[in-house]
Amino acid sequence: MAEYIVDTTDGILHARTTGELVRCNDCKHYHYEREVGYGWCDYHPKFYFRKTDYCSYGERREIARHGEDD
Repeated sequence: MAEYIVDTTDGILHARTTGELVRCNDCKHYHYEREVGYGWCDYHPKFYFRKTDYCSYGERREIARHGEDD
């Protein structure tokens, strides 16, 4: 199920969708490390992230990954 970014600057009644939220697990910049249960990002190499995290650099991965979600 897709998640969207909503801008509520003008109030909740005038909210508008500004983009789709991309979680780390679906991002092309995320690399999962099975041994520790976390992954790292090309944009934030000094930190580890969970699969459910997200940031403003998220870009959806085009190719389905097999075996890493087990």
